[in-house]
Amino acid sequence: MIATPSSGNVASALRNGSIVWTKIAFGCTALKHCFNAVKPKAIFVQTMNPFRKALATLPLEGVAIISADGSEGSEAFAKLAETPVTSVVDTAMDWLGPDSIGKYLFTSGSTGMPKPAPQTQGQMTAQIAARNALDQPLPDHDPNEVLQNLDWMPWSHISGGNVNYNGCLALGGTFHIDEGRPMPGLFATTMKNAAEVRPQYFGSAPIAYAMLAEAMEQDPEFRDAFFSRMKYMVYGGATLSDDLYDRIQALAIASTGERIPLITMYGATETQGITMVHWELERVGMVGLPLPGQTLKLVPSGNKMEVRVKGPMVMAGYLNLPEKNKDVFDEEGFYCLGDATRFSDPDHPEKGLVFDGRVTEDFKLNSGTWVSVGTLRPDIVAACAPLVADAVVCGQDKP
Repeated sequence: MIATPSSGNVASALRNGSIVWTKIAFGCTALKHCFNAVKPKAIFVQTMNPFRKALATLPLEGVAIISADGSEGSEAFAKLAETPVTSVVDTAMDWLGPDSIGKYLFTSGSTGMPKPAPQTQGQMTAQIAARNALDQPLPDHDPNEVLQNLDWMPWSHISGGNVNYNGCLALGGTFHIDEGRPMPGLFATTMKNAAEVRPQYFGSAPIAYAMLAEAMEQDPEFRDAFFSRMKYMVYGGATLSDDLYDRIQALAIASTGERIPLITMYGATETQGITMVHWELERVGMVGLPLPGQTLKLVPSGNKMEVRVKGPMVMAGYLNLPEKNKDVFDEEGFYCLGDATRFSDPDHPEKGLVFDGRVTEDFKLNSGTWVSVGTLRPDIVAACAPLVADAVVCGQDKP
């Protein structure tokens, strides 16, 4: 089954198969590529109208189209849910095991066509087990308190689906889908929802933290509601600037009298989360230490160390792409992420790793000097704060 990011996970169970998440931002060419890669038996969309033109480009003979509202040209999900339960359900459940593929997540396609990365039940449960193994109850922890999770992230993303959604299920929490976004005109909805839900943790990309800090600085009442039950905050996808980190901490202290743990997880669609900063720090840019069960290998690449990973959370290989799989796994079976890291303190590796850019995006000036894009970008943002929220580093006249 192919599903759009806002679709429900339960939809896949009706077809006793793997769910395939695609991103709404994909154009028709990418969508056709995804369709041909997995050859789905069903496609689920929230509503038909936004997707009619895209669906019209696909060979849909024998493919069921399902929507939440049962709009013209589709089967209503509610009607399918009325199907009587038979012994086939028990048979399907008995068939499931650690190697059963729960879903395929497509990569972003930023470096070529999106690639289907299988996510087995074993991979996904290993991710949650590793993450939960690092959780230590805080002194004021109430064992009867129900986790409240407010999240806007699409389930076509590792953080949104494998970490946030699956993690909430594993802990028996309440998952609130945020209709807001870290975008102008939509973040006000996130603020309203956060003040109402008062979640115990908040996670998003750095752009959302910039909007959050500005909102709390202007509205102390919202600030206090936001921090009223907050235990920790998580960022990922990019490095948080030092200026933004300091602003968030100042707001937390103003509201609660204490700093807030601000942690991060590092990984990829192919690997899920592989490292984590799970302790309080006075700096940003760290990627932390390997999660339980993961093995990292640092390989010299020029003047940097490329990071590679092996473990129960890493995919076995892209679906039907044997040649590409040869390129992304080394001779020892480690997945090559294309990123570089270095030790925060070479004499004390237990203090964790620092992100050191992508080995594939660095470029050389005519002078022969290498430019490390991954480390230069946050330095530019920090030097220009608060006037610059983000930056893109490009080589002159280079693609």
